[in-house]
Amino acid sequence: MTESTAKRVELSEVKTEAQDKLALSQRDFSIVKSVPVNVEVKLGKIEVSIERLFSLKAGETLEMDKDVNQPIDLVLNGDIIATGNLVAIDGNFGIEIIDLMRES
Repeated sequence: MTESTAKRVELSEVKTEAQDKLALSQRDFSIVKSVPVNVEVKLGKIEVSIERLFSLKAGETLEMDKDVNQPIDLVLNGDIIATGNLVAIDGNFGIEIIDLMRES
């Protein structure tokens, strides 16, 4: 069995949440700011059988897994990037952002 030698490792300082917020807002996004992306609003989910799915009729309802008062998810490329409340704006749905997810 060979012996291992321990080596000192230098660790960088951990940023605070306030530093992370500042860093995100100061980033230069000019090179990608006109790139279109698909953003989805996820109200909830439900698991149903194929049989149930094909037996649905107009007027039927499916109950989702979220309470009507729970925040909904704003999804970018399959990842939740924010949560918010569903709102109505001039006859259209909208989302009022209440929390932005932080980078890990």
